[in-house]
Amino acid sequence: ELSVEDCFAVIAQAQLFIGIDSGLLHIAAATRTPAVGIFGSTLPQFFYAAAVRENFVQSRVECAGCFHRKPRLHWLTGCPHDIRCMKTIGVPEVLAACLAQVEAANRQ
Repeated sequence: ELSVEDCFAVIAQAQLFIGIDSGLLHIAAATRTPAVGIFGSTLPQFFYAAAVRENFVQSRVECAGCFHRKPRLHWLTGCPHDIRCMKTIGVPEVLAACLAQVEAANRQ
């Protein structure tokens, strides 16, 4: 239950932010906090610079990047693919991205 200002302050001080495509991930990018974004139904290349999304994790299923609109408006009725785009992203993949982000931050 933090205010927006408090979210900025906390995230700006973090060594690493891990999260889905959300306002909090955008705050991490804005504050230049190292981040690992996890993407399934959205695509990071539309919202983040290449340097920011270097260690983002993106689903590789055929329906990834549907933006909850294939079929039209399934965000209202539920994903017809059982949110496979997020469920197929594994812990090892996210952990590897986190470790790469930490190593990169330590080199600076």
